[in-house]
Amino acid sequence: MIDDQIKKKAVDLASKNFAEALSCSESVFYALICTDIIDVPEECVAMATAFGGGIALSGNTCGALIAAEMALGSIWGFKNPYSMTMEQRQWIPRNLKLRRFNNLVQDFKSEFESVNCQEICDSNGFYGSDKCKDICRKIVPYITGRVIDYINIDEKTGDTMPYGYNIMNLK
Repeated sequence: MIDDQIKKKAVDLASKNFAEALSCSESVFYALICTDIIDVPEECVAMATAFGGGIALSGNTCGALIAAEMALGSIWGFKNPYSMTMEQRQWIPRNLKLRRFNNLVQDFKSEFESVNCQEICDSNGFYGSDKCKDICRKIVPYITGRVIDYINIDEKTGDTMPYGYNIMNLK
């Protein structure tokens, strides 16, 4: 369980990272690495580099959200899918694990009205503008804190929480 003091440290560090010109995705992922919330080598922040600007400035899914989902996966994802039988890798067990990931997306969308970087920025100035950076300065600490909340959810609760919107209409 990650306590409130460590959570605050991670949220503050993510904001500091963004203020020091790390991308949104690097800011979130690096803060979670540096506070030992996720157990990956520091160099793994490089995996988050491409996601700034909605994946390499393409305006698609927000990089901060992707970094949060990567961090969540480092704890609650399948560590070695091939260590399971084919039956264990099928949709039903996988769907159970996806519930917390899905809910993180739904929380983000509720807070910012979209998960799409371009849509978020278009309503707040063009990408890179001061107005757009202002919303990103809100997104980075928000998603850092929320992913920690989802990391802290126990396995049984995480596996039974209801889905939000999803393409399989799962409940």
